[in-house]
Amino acid sequence: MNDRAAEINDHLQSEVEDSKFLLEKIKDLEKEIEQLVADKTSKDLFISVIAHDLKSPFQGLLGISDLLLSSLDQIGKEEVREYINYMRTSIDSIYSMVDKLLQWSRVLIDQMHFKLTNCNLYEVMSSTILLYSTALRIKEITILNNIDINSYCYSDENMLNTIFRNLLSNAIKFSSKGSAIETGSTKTESAIIVWVKDNGVGISNENKKKLFRLDQHFSTTGTNEETGSGLGLLLCNELLKKNSGKIWFESELGSGSVFFISLPLYKNELADERD
Repeated sequence: MNDRAAEINDHLQSEVEDSKFLLEKIKDLEKEIEQLVADKTSKDLFISVIAHDLKSPFQGLLGISDLLLSSLDQIGKEEVREYINYMRTSIDSIYSMVDKLLQWSRVLIDQMHFKLTNCNLYEVMSSTILLYSTALRIKEITILNNIDINSYCYSDENMLNTIFRNLLSNAIKFSSKGSAIETGSTKTESAIIVWVKDNGVGISNENKKKLFRLDQHFSTTGTNEETGSGLGLLLCNELLKKNSGKIWFESELGSGSVFFISLPLYKNELADERD
């Protein structure tokens, strides 16, 4: 009788433990579902904001094109040139936003080609700086590439290029004419840290909380009236996650910003560090 009772008791304890385990799993599942719903709501909200940001330049373009079509004979050459410059700036802004949106969507649905390799950070940054030579010349901005020439990370080179492009683009956008931007690097036991430092407008405490968040629209006009959607930093964050990296920043309103990214050391160097 006692043996039978003991057997039943053991069985009940086993059932209780199984039930507790299942309850924990159900709670975890509920949390994941809540997070998915929250993420979907945030993404839907963010996409609606981006759609509005895309729509606004088109309205301006349509207005100017109508004006030029109806009054071209009455408008002076310089005024026409100003309208064309405005149209070109608007088109560049739209193209940049669409390009970032497409890349961001590819990352989210895991359709972006991904290949880890050993990347020379100095060389990647140098090639990225060359892409912005025109923008740098227009704003008379100097970039100092102080990344260690022998700095390597283990990441996808195309994604690294995209990250650097967005960080440099923002630094140029928010820097005043005639100022300087600096890039540099430092190494820890397992990661390489790269920073991009500007002496621009900086970020207010209120806006700091909005960075890297889908549910917060963060868009600030640059020092030369450049527009942006905040999508570039979101894209950087997602790309760094895929490369086992991180992004963070320090900023003071009126004194500029420093954006940091960390990436894994390249394989041979990581092995040397551990030996």
